[in-house]
Amino acid sequence: MTPGNPKQLEERKANIAKREVTRLANAAELKAKLDGTRVNIEVAEGEEGVLFGSATAAMVADAVTAATGIEIDKRTVELTKPIKKAGVYDITVGIYRDVKATVSALVGSKAIKAAAAAAAKAAEEAAAAAEKVAE
Repeated sequence: MTPGNPKQLEERKANIAKREVTRLANAAELKAKLDGTRVNIEVAEGEEGVLFGSATAAMVADAVTAATGIEIDKRTVELTKPIKKAGVYDITVGIYRDVKATVSALVGSKAIKAAAAAAAKAAEEAAAAAEKVAE
């Protein structure tokens, strides 16, 4: 062993630790951006809310990318099985090691339309209440 080897080893360890700190900081920033994001996944559904087909991890990744502009790999979406029923689902997205974000997915065309109608109705009611207060 030469006298320079331990010094090189220490430098490598310091560089690895520095990169790890940077990666964890980037992952925490990405988690903050993604946590609580709501996405819509439109899938045709039958009368009982059963989907024709299913919502997959790839569809979730595409919806998150479309909603946030942040590229998400489908392999990081943690779906134990494809979604077969319309509704709202909390889905975990792995970012880096133990850093994970949770996004809310509204699945199904009728569910999306119902949520949009409810949001529009709530906005109308809020506007009407604001008008009454203003008078």
